[in-house]
Amino acid sequence: FQAEDGIRDVERSRGLGDVYKRQKEVCGLGLFVVPGFLVNIKRSVLDGVHVSELDVRDSLLREEISRVYGGGVVRLWGLRRRLARRWAQVNVGDYLLFYNAGRFVCVGRVGFKYPFVDEAGQVDVGGCLAESVWGRDVDGETWPYLIFLVDVRIIDLSLDGFNGLTGYHLTSVPGFTRMRDERVEGVVEWLQREVYAGPPARPEPRSLEEIQHDDVVDMGFCAWGADWV
Repeated sequence: FQAEDGIRDVERSRGLGDVYKRQKEVCGLGLFVVPGFLVNIKRSVLDGVHVSELDVRDSLLREEISRVYGGGVVRLWGLRRRLARRWAQVNVGDYLLFYNAGRFVCVGRVGFKYPFVDEAGQVDVGGCLAESVWGRDVDGETWPYLIFLVDVRIIDLSLDGFNGLTGYHLTSVPGFTRMRDERVEGVVEWLQREVYAGPPARPEPRSLEEIQHDDVVDMGFCAWGADWV
C-alpha cells in the first residue's frame, strides 16, 4: 500500500462496525449492467490491480482488502459522486455485467463496497484509492464510490443475447443500471449454468482490427466523459 500523505487513516467511528456487518449480511442476486472503457475493464476487473499499487488511507478498508484478496490482486470498479444513489443499491453477492462495444465481456460478483459509511471522510479516501487506479478524468474528477469484485469470469454475450434472456429490447447500455428483479432470472441461470459451472475461461487472442475498433469506441466515450471508469 502507498503511504498516506495528506489524509490520515479514517478513525473507526462509533457504530461503524455494526454498519459494516449489515453491509456484509445484505446479500442479494441483483444484476447490474456496467458500461466501461475496455482499457479500464481490463486493468481493474480482468487483470486486477496489485495491492501494492493501491493508495489506501483507511485501516478498516486495508484490513478488508487483505481479508478478501490477501497480498495479491484486487479487482474493483468505481462510480462518480453523482451516482451515489445507484451505488447504494448494490449489495454483496450481486452480479455486475461489464459491457463494451456491443457485447458483455466479463462478469463479477460484489465482494464488498466502500465507503462503508457514506460520509465525507470515507468518500475522500475512496477518491484517493480511485485515483491510484484510474487517475482523474478530463474534469479532474475521480470515481470514489468503489465496488470490490470476486469470482470474475470472462464472458461473450451480445446485447441481443442479453435481450433474449431478459425480455428487454435494449439497443445500448447508457449507464450503470440495476435490472428489474423479475427480468434477471434468465441471465442468472445462464451465468450459473454456462459461466460459473466450469473453470474460468482464458481470453482468446484478439485481432488487430478488433483492438483498433475498441480503441476508437473508447476514444468516442472519452470525448464526452462518463460517470463510470
